[in-house]
Amino acid sequence: MPADIVFQFLDSPEGWQAWTPWPESGVKRSGPESGTGATLSWDDQELGTGSFIIQGLEEYSMVKYQVEVGDGAMQASGTITLTPENQGVRITWLEEGDLGRNPLMGYWALSMSRAQSDELVKGIERLSELALAGMD
Repeated sequence: MPADIVFQFLDSPEGWQAWTPWPESGVKRSGPESGTGATLSWDDQELGTGSFIIQGLEEYSMVKYQVEVGDGAMQASGTITLTPENQGVRITWLEEGDLGRNPLMGYWALSMSRAQSDELVKGIERLSELALAGMD
């Protein structure tokens, strides 16, 4: 699949909502429709408050983002890179974060790497399915 097909799901919060899980209530959109500064925030009874912002991009090749949960108590930043390969594109997703000072989160962090890796793989699979469907 070509990078431009995949990229349409990466350069805006609406694109991300198509392939990653989001809160179901209290969602607000701000900033530009796509690109740097495009933001989605939420205030959900079950998941609390948070925000997702696209921090930078290079068209068809890279997107950087930041997620804050609980007024900055937990933060994650990530980069998705698209690299042309053979007849398609390789998707590389790197994410890192800070779980804050809560000692209970430190215990949770011990198993988080594996759990988050599994979620990233599921996300890439959903993204690939959407991109392949978009080629039809």
